[in-house]
Amino acid sequence: EEPQPARTNVLNANEPPKLPKFPKLRTIEPPNKLEITIIRARNLPAKDKNIFTGKRSADPKVVVKLRERQATTKTRYNTVKPMFNETFDFHVTDPSTVLHVSVLDEDLTNSEFIGQWIMTLKYIIVDPAYCYHLEEGYIVEKEDPNDVTIRGWFPLMSRKWDKLGERGEVEMQIRWYYNPALPSEYVAPQRSALQNLEANSRETQLRLGNRERVTTMLDNQPVLFNIHRVNMYNIHFFLQDLFRGTKGHAERLRNAGKSSDDARKIKIPALDFSTAFRPRKGEPGISCYRVVYAFFVRGLLPKVFNQNILGSALTQTLNGFIFNFASTAQSLFRGDHDLIKMFQVRRGLAVGIRSYAVHVRKKLQGGQANLRVDAEDEEFLSTSTHEGYLLKGSVSKQVDFADIGYLCRFKVCHFQLKGRSLFYRPLDGTQHRKIPIEEVQLVALDRARQSIYLHRKSKLTVLQVFAMSRSDGHGRQGRFQAVVDDSVLLAWFEALKTVGVNHMEHPASPAQSPLMDLRPAEADHP
Repeated sequence: EEPQPARTNVLNANEPPKLPKFPKLRTIEPPNKLEITIIRARNLPAKDKNIFTGKRSADPKVVVKLRERQATTKTRYNTVKPMFNETFDFHVTDPSTVLHVSVLDEDLTNSEFIGQWIMTLKYIIVDPAYCYHLEEGYIVEKEDPNDVTIRGWFPLMSRKWDKLGERGEVEMQIRWYYNPALPSEYVAPQRSALQNLEANSRETQLRLGNRERVTTMLDNQPVLFNIHRVNMYNIHFFLQDLFRGTKGHAERLRNAGKSSDDARKIKIPALDFSTAFRPRKGEPGISCYRVVYAFFVRGLLPKVFNQNILGSALTQTLNGFIFNFASTAQSLFRGDHDLIKMFQVRRGLAVGIRSYAVHVRKKLQGGQANLRVDAEDEEFLSTSTHEGYLLKGSVSKQVDFADIGYLCRFKVCHFQLKGRSLFYRPLDGTQHRKIPIEEVQLVALDRARQSIYLHRKSKLTVLQVFAMSRSDGHGRQGRFQAVVDDSVLLAWFEALKTVGVNHMEHPASPAQSPLMDLRPAEADHP
């Protein structure tokens, strides 16, 4: 073979250079949907005392806040280790948003604070471990750069952001990811300058915590200052804009074709710092905290509270209030406001009495600790093998079976079979309850009466398939009624058989299915 000519690195001036081909960069959309699941809590302090038994407990609920939006779980009564397992979705695109989770104890009049926890959303993506959490069992799942999930136990703190873990812990799962069905652009809400200032202040306070934490943070910054002189001149700001709605005075002047210099402003001619930032003799420098303290407390505030400047500030504040009141009055007379909504008075007394009655009733129902699902029920967090809606009623095993239909007070409940427990929750209830399979002595299917009987130690639980009539004939919503559906009953009967419980099936003919035979003997089914 003839040898190939050697390649040279000399470029031909008449031909453009050939650039290497780089792989096409993938566009990554920022996350825009937050899913937070409040799973359970433990070690919560007991805030209430039962006047009958003397035992201490709590009625906890969890409030999730992201700026002006919030969601609240249902209240769990008489427990310091509640099970929630509730999920909330938020459309969030701003990574500086602070996620604030607080646990409250519901009382008759108000809700008492128990503990709180925060996290800035950007850390879910850039550093998921940058939050207060327990190391044991902490899980981070990163499907994509814009899809991160964290799960674990998070310790609560007091109002002053101390006593970490002494207020209990909350188990949560938090996922922030990109959902193409939601917009990715951040749309700022239409708020006045004062509302924006208040919102920013609240969020900044959540990030910083209490004064001791801020002081410690600034004092421990790895930098010291030695500044001999600082001068600031011609400081102008518009205080009245805080009270003028969504548009400031200068902006309104510009929209009217006038110069914004005509707007009245507060003027500080000069701020002179000649000794405030100097260290004492023998010190290498001053900390960040002393710089901030010297600037605001010793420099800016004395100038602002100067007589002339303070008088101008009060005048602008009054002008802003007058302008806001006048704008509201003009809108009212133009018909822009709904008079019915503005002057609607809530029936406070009736609502209060009704809420008191509901609170007391649910506390009494929540006292059955042997049936209540709490944070220690690990089976509740597993996947259900069978679930659906059924009518549930319970009667004493000493009554005649012919009277079951009259004595049972049936309720629609959502049932879930998980592991060795049958969990259920009434449609009008907030807490899940459980029937341990170990307590069920016999499961009997009676096709003649379209019922499943769970024979327990001291009671008989009756399950039936239901349907709801559209109307009761007077234009009102109908009631739930039992219907004939063998397929649903058989499916539940087969599911209960798989967990190893004693079972029996009665004939379809009522004559061949005497009611008294439904009662199992204690010796046969211990």
